[in-house]
Amino acid sequence: MATPEYIPLTDLEGSTLGPALPSFDLLEGSRLGDRIGVDADRLGSIALRGGFYPEVELHPYNGDTTRTNVAVMGMNQGVALAGAVRAVVAESGRGRFDRNTTSPFRAATYLDLMVNMSEVEQRVTASRLPVREASTWAPHLDQAVRAGLRQATWQHLVKNLPPFPELALNWGLMGPVGAIGAVTATRVMEHTQVPSPALIAAMYLEIILLQGFAVDVFKVGLKKMRDDEEVLRSAVPFVYVDRAVVVSARTRFGRPLIRSLS
Repeated sequence: MATPEYIPLTDLEGSTLGPALPSFDLLEGSRLGDRIGVDADRLGSIALRGGFYPEVELHPYNGDTTRTNVAVMGMNQGVALAGAVRAVVAESGRGRFDRNTTSPFRAATYLDLMVNMSEVEQRVTASRLPVREASTWAPHLDQAVRAGLRQATWQHLVKNLPPFPELALNWGLMGPVGAIGAVTATRVMEHTQVPSPALIAAMYLEIILLQGFAVDVFKVGLKKMRDDEEVLRSAVPFVYVDRAVVVSARTRFGRPLIRSLS
């Protein structure tokens, strides 16, 4: 297995996150962006599964920070009694992308991952570790990039509905595919003693997979006719939850996307 290559954040083409990190002095090699690396290959691979082009850019922004709300439960001789403490956790990263409007089906698009530097700096300070060390910043930046990639993927593939032609195709196929599923379920019921809840679940799963396959057949034809490599495929119609689940797993486990180079 090849050793992953981490390139300095300052060398990631098109990104502005590296130069935005603090520089504590003017000595060569002292910039945090030079001492923190990103695994661009793995980042691009996960982004590709999430429906984005692998050329991902990282940019900073200043957003909200985590705060703690303390509720006053009452008074005792003029002294306020503190009650429940609730932490409002701010996002450390999010995705920014434009929907691809050139394809009638859900298609790949470019992704910018935005890192909330205000929240990252607050977490670094709260860690009480040396703020000049790249190893102090890298885990928080890694967490922010992972969170932004997950958020962008679920927004792109699940929460946002596909373009109207894909919706129309799905609705058009729903009747025939549903009929096939119903016929299959009836035949199975005639020859087996499968409990009805399990049979119903199996029928719905069959319909989902059949419809996903049928839509993918149309997409393959479209790609060949138009040479449209941007079209995305999924085993699930309407919402591409299968791809989103894979991205969620890969951003929660495995080697870091960002780590200290020192």
